[in-house]
Amino acid sequence: DVKFVLDADGLKCAGNIGAFLGRAVLTPHVGEFCAMTGMTAEEVGADTAEICRAFAAEHDCVLIIKGHESYISDGREVYVNRTGNSRLSKGGSGDTLSGAILGIAAQGNSLFDSACAATWLCAEAAKRAAADHGETGVLASDVAKQLKNILGR
Repeated sequence: DVKFVLDADGLKCAGNIGAFLGRAVLTPHVGEFCAMTGMTAEEVGADTAEICRAFAAEHDCVLIIKGHESYISDGREVYVNRTGNSRLSKGGSGDTLSGAILGIAAQGNSLFDSACAATWLCAEAAKRAAADHGETGVLASDVAKQLKNILGR
């Protein structure tokens, strides 16, 4: 019954796991999703919401296709987060997102709700961090610090 997140290199083994039994969140950006599925970026971009929903339904997982618009699905619902930004396209941002997802899920929330909330929170934290560090100077650690401020902890 352990819940988990697969990001970055962890996604390379996703095809070997089989059904995720509703316990996993996969967090690829478009390039990683294409590598996982053999699809092209153009194919994914043609109907990202439906592709995200269908993949999540087929593999019984929550899927986040990350980008400036992130698509999140549990195979039934699709949430589109339009608050993403280039500040999150740096190394370590996926780790920050993964930690936020699991931290929210550990409080008893569904993986879908946790993924939706964490995606928004990380984008908002990156936006706030840019006020201190400029548009190109935001690091994943700056995003994590802003998460603490947003959550009041």
